[in-house]
Amino acid sequence: MRYRPHATYSILRTIMALFIACGIVAFGITAILAQSAISDYNRDVIEALIFGSGPLGAEACPAHERWAGFPRGSTINVIVSTTVSNDKRHQIRSTLRQISHATHGAITVSLHITQEPEPPTGDFRVISMTHPIPTRFGCTSNVGCTHHEWQTPGVLKSSRAVQPEGQTRQAYAHDVIGHGILGMCHIQAKGIGGPHNSLMSGGLGVYSGQNSGRLTALDIAALQAVYASSLSPGATLNDFIEAGLISNP
Repeated sequence: MRYRPHATYSILRTIMALFIACGIVAFGITAILAQSAISDYNRDVIEALIFGSGPLGAEACPAHERWAGFPRGSTINVIVSTTVSNDKRHQIRSTLRQISHATHGAITVSLHITQEPEPPTGDFRVISMTHPIPTRFGCTSNVGCTHHEWQTPGVLKSSRAVQPEGQTRQAYAHDVIGHGILGMCHIQAKGIGGPHNSLMSGGLGVYSGQNSGRLTALDIAALQAVYASSLSPGATLNDFIEAGLISNP
């Protein structure tokens, strides 16, 4: 005698198939709505912060053609030398607390203070130190800079921020967190209502002490949109366009 599934089983199987189909459709609609919720202005902000290009771009990118950053799921050891003054250490610490929220938990950090004047770099390490001659560490001038080492194109291995004593506390946070951990570029301050509206403010006539010193609502919204996507560091501008994060020129 051939086995025949009970009618109830057939009904349940049909209902399950409908739920699965509806779930797929709902997921697709959610993704489309998430992309369409990003305004053209916010797409310009994302392009500026990630690639340094577009109408709000002010360059100064760790990796111009790719999203620069540590791999998703990384815990970054931030090593701050005691050569960095207390007020600057406090600014760095305060801004570090924002990273997990800004990246939807994709990047976490652990802060360590060391008496080493020149802490060594290493995998998943970001160094902050004060030195009177930053050019000795690869900077092009003695105003300071952030030097990067890479795992693969766009994917960070480590960073070192070297700045002179006279640099501002905002500049220290900008280099350590903005460039060193999050791999961001500069954004035109005049296009976003003033330098206080971004940690990464730059452009003609904008000085290091004028940026926000912390991630702003503008910065966080852009970062959260990027980290909510399926993309990962190393992604290209075209990848961002296809994901709906940047406007197609």
